[in-house]
Amino acid sequence: MERLATGKRINRAADDPAGSIITDKLTGDIKSLEKQIEGYTRELGYLAAKDGAHSAVGDMLVDLQGLVVSAANRGAMSKEELDALQLQANSIIGTIDHLAGTQIFNEQKLLDEAHSHQLGEVTVTTENPDGSTTSETKTLADIANGGDLNLRDGDLEAAQEAIEAAIADVASTRGAVGARGQDLESQIRTSQSELENLSATRSQIADADYALEISAMIRTQTLQQASIFMMQMMMQSGEQVLGLISGTTGNR
Repeated sequence: MERLATGKRINRAADDPAGSIITDKLTGDIKSLEKQIEGYTRELGYLAAKDGAHSAVGDMLVDLQGLVVSAANRGAMSKEELDALQLQANSIIGTIDHLAGTQIFNEQKLLDEAHSHQLGEVTVTTENPDGSTTSETKTLADIANGGDLNLRDGDLEAAQEAIEAAIADVASTRGAVGARGQDLESQIRTSQSELENLSATRSQIADADYALEISAMIRTQTLQQASIFMMQMMMQSGEQVLGLISGTTGNR
């Protein structure tokens, strides 16, 4: 009855000392695997959020690239039109920096490496009046208002290169995120398979076999009922014998 009530074949160590030791070890291994899978799943959620954030930045960089292409035809554009393009470029760069500083998932920044001064590094070489050259590193931030790569009067060729480099940076990060995600999914599948095997092994050792236990219980109950019936029959037979003896003595 206890096994049927708990569903366990081993309810105390005395039921099966060796089985109890093995069951405890398997339980520890199962708990460890469950925590491991939980950690993998949490990291997968972070990676998904990181990929989504970088995807949004990539879309904004494509829009910024379109603005640079439009600004390349400066001869046919008015100052007001160039100012409008620059204003849009400033807005995109400002948004990227804002997202880089504020997008957080589980207390981890998603775009910590995606500030405009970190994206799209290019080397720009300029010739000095004396014939020498000077090389400077420019980034996406230099496309903003007042930068050397601005859309009004800056180096648009270098601006285009900076944006292409920034797009490549974002794509590289997303690729690394995707590769890590695939690795985690593979580890989760492996751990889940191992967890199922361990759980099945523990179940075989510790869990009660309901069919067997019910059969044993019914057998025991049947034997008890048979014993009680036999005792009742014996008692009735004894009473009949005593009655006969008593009747015989009275006749005498």
